[in-house]
Amino acid sequence: MAATKLITLMKKCSTVKQAKQIHAHILINGFTFLRPLLIHRMLLWDVTNYRTMANYAYSMLHHLHIPDSFSWGCVIRFFSQKGLFTEAVFLYVQMHRMSLCPSSPAVSSALKSRARIQDMLVGVSIHGQVRVFGFNTCVYVQTALLDLYSKIGDMGTARKLFNEMAKKSVVSWNSLLSGYVKAGNLDKAQDLFDEIPRKDVISWNSTISG
Repeated sequence: MAATKLITLMKKCSTVKQAKQIHAHILINGFTFLRPLLIHRMLLWDVTNYRTMANYAYSMLHHLHIPDSFSWGCVIRFFSQKGLFTEAVFLYVQMHRMSLCPSSPAVSSALKSRARIQDMLVGVSIHGQVRVFGFNTCVYVQTALLDLYSKIGDMGTARKLFNEMAKKSVVSWNSLLSGYVKAGNLDKAQDLFDEIPRKDVISWNSTISG
């Protein structure tokens, strides 16, 4: 089966069973260069049995003859989006050990996952890699870092990161505000709230009521 036909089938398939059939043809025909594309296409599906797909994508990832940052980043991001936070961080650590240079979505997804399970050690180690990989000015990575430090209660670092952000999103304001409230620093939370350029009452209501 020609590679172009397999690519067409990838665009049409929507189940793990179909993906396995396409994967079989990829292996039979020696089109291993299509594996990353198949992984990427699978993770775009809107399915309810995401754990089955996550397991299959994980298996495919570890059987790539030539591991690539694109595939690993896609799976890390998918795991993080589906709430598989421990698995996402584990994959990121493995990726780093393989000396693969991560994309900004992979870094931000690993940071978001680490913030959810609130493990300071790995989170700080990822922070150390941010500048090395050149993501220190990426708004998504900066916001993920801010959220991490807010959730683990390091408000000094969180505020420093916030001040350094060239562009502040609703998420960044909310993360810092939530961190102050959680830490019991209600005066600082009020001061920060007063700094918000355009207050969206619905967005901040749940945080302030906390």
